[in-house]
Amino acid sequence: MYKERMSQNELEYAKGFVSLEEKHMRRSFLDQLPPHLRGLDETAGNGMNMVTKPNLDAAVFCRVRTNVGEFQFDTR
Repeated sequence: MYKERMSQNELEYAKGFVSLEEKHMRRSFLDQLPPHLRGLDETAGNGMNMVTKPNLDAAVFCRVRTNVGEFQFDTR
């Protein structure tokens, strides 16, 4: 759902970040846990959702560092 809103550069960055984060978590602590607790899935073994969904109705603040002239965000 959210991937459609991202540019190709944003997608590549996000995928790289997720990969690095997963490697870090596995090396730091996941490899020390029993196998049934090592997953990075969105739901736990009991069906509980492990991922918080963003509030798409909340305000977002942006800091503009370079003048780009008039600009209006897409309201999708």
